[in-house]
Amino acid sequence: MNKREKLIEFMENIQDKEKLLISILYEAQKIYGCISQETEDFISQYTGISIEKIDKMIGFYRVFKRESKAVYNIKICMGNRCHNKNAEKLKKEIENYLNESCFDEGEIVFEEVQCLGACCMAPMVVINNKAYDKITIEKFRQLIEKVGR
Repeated sequence: MNKREKLIEFMENIQDKEKLLISILYEAQKIYGCISQETEDFISQYTGISIEKIDKMIGFYRVFKRESKAVYNIKICMGNRCHNKNAEKLKKEIENYLNESCFDEGEIVFEEVQCLGACCMAPMVVINNKAYDKITIEKFRQLIEKVGR
């Protein structure tokens, strides 16, 4: 289940979405690490709550962040070519590695994207806006160690 689906599942269980907007925002931040404009727009569309109201709540409660403070922003390509080059297996290996490692809460944002546009270099990951090609779990571990220094 991707992040958007998790948020939808959470919101589906809330009857009065306007009354419980703060709970929706907490869950969104928990899932995404922050509340981006895109997430804010989606919540507005899904719930029918105005952007202005959501914006005011985010601005009023300082607990909400508009940008991720993560040390590692990691994206893995799940496009057709990357998928055919075992990106799904790699994704699970990366998730296991990250879960077993000693990272602080919110230090990592790990998400899958549909295509990074570099199919000839599959499988691909992007770490902190820098693309890496032909990734293996061993190469990923080395990259994370480098980025963390």
